[in-house]
Amino acid sequence: MTRISAKERKLAETLADPVLWGQGYLRNRDGGQRVYWPHQAEDLLCPDRNIIHLDGRDVGKSVCITIDALHFAFTRPAYKPMATQLIHALSVHRLTTGDMYAPLGATAEELRDGLCLFQPGIEELGGDPADDLLSQVETVLREIHKTVSGQCISSNPDNRQYYLNLKKTDDFDALIEKRAESLDSSQLDRYYYEALRRVMECTDQTYVTGYKIWQHEIEWPEHIAMA
Repeated sequence: MTRISAKERKLAETLADPVLWGQGYLRNRDGGQRVYWPHQAEDLLCPDRNIIHLDGRDVGKSVCITIDALHFAFTRPAYKPMATQLIHALSVHRLTTGDMYAPLGATAEELRDGLCLFQPGIEELGGDPADDLLSQVETVLREIHKTVSGQCISSNPDNRQYYLNLKKTDDFDALIEKRAESLDSSQLDRYYYEALRRVMECTDQTYVTGYKIWQHEIEWPEHIAMA
């Protein structure tokens, strides 16, 4: 029987172990040796074909809640594309931190430069374009925070970093549904018409006295008129 040398045995062990193989034969982009974090090594050695990371699921939940809020309630439509970019960037950054719940993120300057952000018309503000863009990024971050009522995204005053806060992810739809269950039909009607009045920007005076009916003009394109 042919005996296996120590060198051949070590090679076989390396090829059979994805962590050893990666560290021995792969290189980082800068040419440095590949070294795996403990959680990466755990994934590589896991025999299961599909792996679910619960922390990643929490990040996805935060992103979904925030993006939905931006879609329906963001008050600065012109900045919505930039706001979406910022949320996606913070979600990726959240996945790179060792502790998913640590108050670590990225500053407005890092987001501006790392994402190569651009806002049309920024060069027309008259100041230094980089400073004007930074002010706009800070404005958008504050608008995001206001839109989600402080949920999902937080800022660390010590390092001026913004980050996804996985501990602040209340399900607003569930809260609304729970609140609605405690209201009777008359209360629901009152709140519905109050919301309708605000959305339509109507005055307190109704079109018909005693009824929640307001006059509202809509465009009639075929006749080039308002109805």
